[in-house]
Amino acid sequence: MDIDYVLKTCYAGLPNDKTRLEEAVEVFLFTVRDADSAKIRKLSTFNALVKIGNHILRYDATLLDGLEKKLIQLGEYGTHVSRRLKPDEQVRVGHLHSHLADLKVHVSRKTENQSLLEQAYFHRLMSGNLTAGIQPAYAAHSLTYAADIALDIFQKTRIVNWLEKAFYANSRAAAFCSAEDARHSAHTYLIAGEQAERLAVLTGHPVWNARARQSYIHFLGCCNQAKTYDLRAKIHRVEERIKRLK
Repeated sequence: MDIDYVLKTCYAGLPNDKTRLEEAVEVFLFTVRDADSAKIRKLSTFNALVKIGNHILRYDATLLDGLEKKLIQLGEYGTHVSRRLKPDEQVRVGHLHSHLADLKVHVSRKTENQSLLEQAYFHRLMSGNLTAGIQPAYAAHSLTYAADIALDIFQKTRIVNWLEKAFYANSRAAAFCSAEDARHSAHTYLIAGEQAERLAVLTGHPVWNARARQSYIHFLGCCNQAKTYDLRAKIHRVEERIKRLK
């Protein structure tokens, strides 16, 4: 089993067979340990290395002890090299930013390094920007993750700007997926509305009440498309909120 085989077969997930899994992990760890970023020519290789690294972290985080920093460096180098790609190839760069975000979230929780968590937010934001034109559903989910990270930082720091970032990321995510996934869009607009209401209280600026109201109106529009019971059960409550925010 060589690294090319591992990168191809483990991209979607690790093998179920324990022997093959252990062999694949051994080859992967050896490759990362000795990898020279400058000698890697393909964006797909950087993508696969970081994504498979995330699979391994979810399987057994201790296997990558001491190699997380090296894996982050490889991924970051890949995002810089990829700047030479054509615009229609940038979607793959967006995927790499997503994988890097997941990796940095893991390491930030392990080391309590908030800087890495902030970087993860910007990676997810960049992923949304790069994939929006070709894969709007992927962009929407990346932006939702960006919002979740921003909210996590706000809850840790109580810095209002991070709650604002969460609202804007959720709003963009909801807009991107409204045509393809009305249910997800409705759910995200509802969260954005609740965040805007909270920002109105925290900042004292009435503009946030207007933004909350607009988010709730979008929520109602998506509910008409989605027609699912769990959302429709919330409609009356949202309609009451809209009246109160006039």
